[in-house]
Amino acid sequence: MLSCKKIKSLKAKEKRYFVADRDNLLLCVYPSGTKTFFYNFKCPNNKCFKRISLGKYPQTSLKAARYKRYTYKTALQQNAKKSQKISFKSVALEKMSIKKDQIAPKTHARLLSLLERFAFTIFADKDISSIEIDDILVSFELLRKKGLGESANKFFSIINEIFRFAELKKLITTNPLNSLLKKELIIKKPTKHHPSFYDEKNLSILLQKIASYQGKLSLKIALIMALLTAQRSFNIRTCLWSELDLKRQIWIIPQHKMKAKRILILPLSAQITELLTLYKSTQIPKREAVFHSTKTKDQFIGESSMRMVLRALDYSNDELSVHGLRSTFSTICHEKRQIHKINSDIIELCLAHKEKNQVKASYNHALFQKEKQELMQWWGDYITQLVDWDLFCKNLFARL
Repeated sequence: MLSCKKIKSLKAKEKRYFVADRDNLLLCVYPSGTKTFFYNFKCPNNKCFKRISLGKYPQTSLKAARYKRYTYKTALQQNAKKSQKISFKSVALEKMSIKKDQIAPKTHARLLSLLERFAFTIFADKDISSIEIDDILVSFELLRKKGLGESANKFFSIINEIFRFAELKKLITTNPLNSLLKKELIIKKPTKHHPSFYDEKNLSILLQKIASYQGKLSLKIALIMALLTAQRSFNIRTCLWSELDLKRQIWIIPQHKMKAKRILILPLSAQITELLTLYKSTQIPKREAVFHSTKTKDQFIGESSMRMVLRALDYSNDELSVHGLRSTFSTICHEKRQIHKINSDIIELCLAHKEKNQVKASYNHALFQKEKQELMQWWGDYITQLVDWDLFCKNLFARL
């Protein structure tokens, strides 16, 4: 490294020579005794090294030469960034790889699909810093034509995240979505709720139809389990015998299967415990899946299996859905709180709805098992009083 004392002590030689400072700052000593500062740098265009004079010593001091070197270096780095094209797609995929561990695989795949259809097809290879409002409006116009209101909402959120991510990485100066109002871009459709049943007569008819259904026993039990436990179709379909403790009457659903990514310990009513115990006695031992596919022994029943049973029982998509059975549980339990005397929070806990307050969520997760047991048993009693339970069970297993 150079110093003023060292520069003064450098003597001329027959040939010129260079003495290095730092960060490619050089001092050239000529045979004539002239001393000149140079900055060595790599040209961003052809990657070849070039050398630029920063002034003669002592007219240009060591401090001044170092400052000039810093100025040139900063300018070169900024020019290199400007000349380097970073596509929207590369930034989007980087952001999506980070989100992969934060969201469910199904959600990740859905968001990636939205990007591929409505962003990558329009400005995938475009430099992210050059994307303008007009480009984004084209995407939303395409979504509008497809009539995908709910998808437009998700699309807005994910590209907003991508632009914020680019802003943090200093790839863009401003987020183009900042000047757009979400409500102006997205046309909301009326919320479509899952079809469900709320009156006792219709529920009674549903139970009788399931019992007399001539299809597979596994699908009949799966539908009754969906009704009596009020859990999501996915959790019913992928239920394992190892998750069920029929002696203690509990179902432990691991967190990786839960939408809220939190383990659920759900008490089972005496009615569903009885049905599952009888059903288990009819099954081939050592099969881990409660409701296994008849086509492949190691797989679960398909996504549409239970829905197709409802269609076979003459219920249209607008009349009843499997997910709608959760709404049936929720609505009736909330309406009849004066009868069962159980708090609304317990109903939401049994439905495994995500609690926004994380402290409260942890507290709720650990407690209230007794209250949940009381509610699920009340629900089991309520459903089974709608039919002759003994006759119902007899018809359910009649074809065995």
